[in-house]
Amino acid sequence: METRDQFQGIRIVRLSGSPKEMGRQHGKVLQKEIAFITSHLRQIIADHEGKLAGWLSPYFLPPLTSRLIKRIPSRYIEEMKGIAEGAGVKYSSILLLNVIEEVREMYYRLIGRFVQPFLCSCFVSRDEAGRIIWGRTLEYWLGEKILPSLTTVFVYHPDENDGYPFVAIGWPGIISGLTAISRELALVLLASPTKGVNWRGIPEEILTRHIIQHSSSLLKAKALLTPDKVILGQNVVLVAEGGAAAVELSSQRKQIRWLFNESSLIVTNHFQTLGREDEQPDLYSRPGRTSLPLDFFTRQDSHRREAQLKTFCAVRPMTIERAKRALQLVANAGTVQAVIGCPSTGELWIAENKLPPVTNGEWLEYNTNDWLR
Repeated sequence: METRDQFQGIRIVRLSGSPKEMGRQHGKVLQKEIAFITSHLRQIIADHEGKLAGWLSPYFLPPLTSRLIKRIPSRYIEEMKGIAEGAGVKYSSILLLNVIEEVREMYYRLIGRFVQPFLCSCFVSRDEAGRIIWGRTLEYWLGEKILPSLTTVFVYHPDENDGYPFVAIGWPGIISGLTAISRELALVLLASPTKGVNWRGIPEEILTRHIIQHSSSLLKAKALLTPDKVILGQNVVLVAEGGAAAVELSSQRKQIRWLFNESSLIVTNHFQTLGREDEQPDLYSRPGRTSLPLDFFTRQDSHRREAQLKTFCAVRPMTIERAKRALQLVANAGTVQAVIGCPSTGELWIAENKLPPVTNGEWLEYNTNDWLR
């Protein structure tokens, strides 16, 4: 049975059952929000790419999604269909929301541009007692003015034989957040664009959903991340109570950086392993219309954020208050999500604000153990 609560400005939605049942519950309790997003998608595109692109989007975007469906496991197709039924919207609209990054990539490559999808920063550090604290920001340039007010915490309890309970921090209509937490694992996805793509891979929202739901440990999650499954370059941060890893993943290579006892693990939007620079471009095209500065769309900006976080985390042991300041340090006009977690206690902090950067707002405290019992 679905339930919906509101804590300050953040919705908390609890879902349980089969994929189709959880989808229907999702669509039903977030019907108003999903209708808003799907009905305004054309205008959002027009705001960033011009009126012509907005007007044409209902015609050229849906056909692009058909290229991606074959690699999506049937259980997630059923869940997306359930969302559409529960919300009373077209299934094609829900599918598009869940593969928007890959469709965006197709569109921009067709018109000869390379646009950075979203920019994020993440750190994993330790407090004085040696406990891990992690934090992440998520920056986005498409719909950044409406996403903060639509932030939703999803608490999933799938059927007993279909994986593990987990929490996803995301938005209505999308079946996985780019930030997700189970009893044993936290997963943070950051873009790390590469020159090449693998259209035979699995869309990132679906892949991260599958990993958090079906991994009982960091090592099992790491094993599920393989080059053949990835479409776009990614940095995936996996955090457990006893350690953390950054998986640098492209369609050609997979390399792992680990958190060591006396250091922090810093991840932004480029591969830090030596010898991988040629896989990634230095400069990305800006969207047609955006208020974000040009530096936002460069690899240099990713290196700058990496250096800022490394310096900040190296000064002294991490605390929750210092974690908030660290994320404020790298936040900008596109920051639509900011989250801090402590795996050993289950404590979770989410920044709430109506407009980006959300780090300018209030930090709300939760405990994932209360949700995942």
